[in-house]
Amino acid sequence: MSASGDNVDVLVAGHAIPPITSVYQPIVDLSDLRTIGYEALARWPDAPHLQPEDVFSAARAAGALDELDRAAQRAALQGAHEAALPGSYALFVNVEADTTPAVSLTQQIAPARHQWAGRLVVEITERALLVDPARVIGIAESARAEGIGVALDDVGSTADCLNMLDFVAPDIIKIDGPLIRARRPTSSDAATIAAIAAYTETNPGTLIVAEGIETAADLLQARSLGAQYGQGWYLGRPGQLPTDLPAVHRPLPPFAARTTAGGHDSPSAILEHLPARVGHKGLLAALSRHLEDSAAGAHGPVTVLATFQHARNFTGAVAERFSALASVHPHAFVVALGVDMPPHPAPGVHGTAITPGEPLAQEWTITVTAPHYFGALIAHDVGDPATEPDRRFAYTFTHDRPLVTAAARTLMRRIHRT
Repeated sequence: MSASGDNVDVLVAGHAIPPITSVYQPIVDLSDLRTIGYEALARWPDAPHLQPEDVFSAARAAGALDELDRAAQRAALQGAHEAALPGSYALFVNVEADTTPAVSLTQQIAPARHQWAGRLVVEITERALLVDPARVIGIAESARAEGIGVALDDVGSTADCLNMLDFVAPDIIKIDGPLIRARRPTSSDAATIAAIAAYTETNPGTLIVAEGIETAADLLQARSLGAQYGQGWYLGRPGQLPTDLPAVHRPLPPFAARTTAGGHDSPSAILEHLPARVGHKGLLAALSRHLEDSAAGAHGPVTVLATFQHARNFTGAVAERFSALASVHPHAFVVALGVDMPPHPAPGVHGTAITPGEPLAQEWTITVTAPHYFGALIAHDVGDPATEPDRRFAYTFTHDRPLVTAAARTLMRRIHRT
């Protein structure tokens, strides 16, 4: 049977996928419509009927995603190198969010960063962002440490993109095509637009790329949404890289090596430089409930991360509240962390076990992040006997977005696939 007649699942399962290559779609500056870079897209010339979404989905199901993802990245870099893409152009290379941590992004992509003068960008796809949040954060942090830009793809396509927006902390947000083509935006569209606006207000250096620009009207819509850059068939179809490209007139700002806030072992380490209050257990319980209530009333996707020291503190009453929060809110990601915490401590709640004796095992922390709400209670045990019914904690209660995000990222970094 010819490659064109084969079923994609059979091809992937039998390791019979034809050789992969890349085509490159222009990314243009919307102020003058000049090309400033290219996104590499996977293709199979010997089986042109294969659709990337189908192949990657089949590879994910067959446990072959790592191999396919790295092959696509090698093809992207090799094609750009062979075409002598000038260093003034940005090169966007896709990375699947749920490849295994054992595969090093840095080893695969970082050696090419100097060829494109700080304009190499890893584009984290929207697929499976919450399957392994720690992996997604690791991709972004390893890229930043190497001076590689981080883009989050198809923001607006799923609620997960907004759940993970502040955790990934992208340098570039790529707005999903249907949002660009929506002439009468829905309330959901408006919520996505508002969430992106809120993020860029806090992170003013963030660049916006509009995807799926197919008409002049789409171009106007992209500009009206604040996009500085765009791509789509109206601006340029995917193809081979042109030869003898001129230098970019106004290139993408280069990315330097940098770190992300929230690289500590526990949230309380972030607050060592801040004055901490001392409060009794009853006070902290009331503040925790306030944050839970705020999460329940938050607009848009909400993420709730909470530590309980030990799983026994995740009582039946707490489990009922957290499960209700996960079920009532349409896009809630709710996680409980603690010593001996099971993977699924309550319906709709994800569990993450921590190691006895580590600093986090002495903390009482809850963080709530939503597009327009950020709150955290961060506390650690001051040493009162565990049997003391109203023992004391040193604590901080904050709604400072960068501080809450850094604390929440510290917890999210521990949440791996189960």
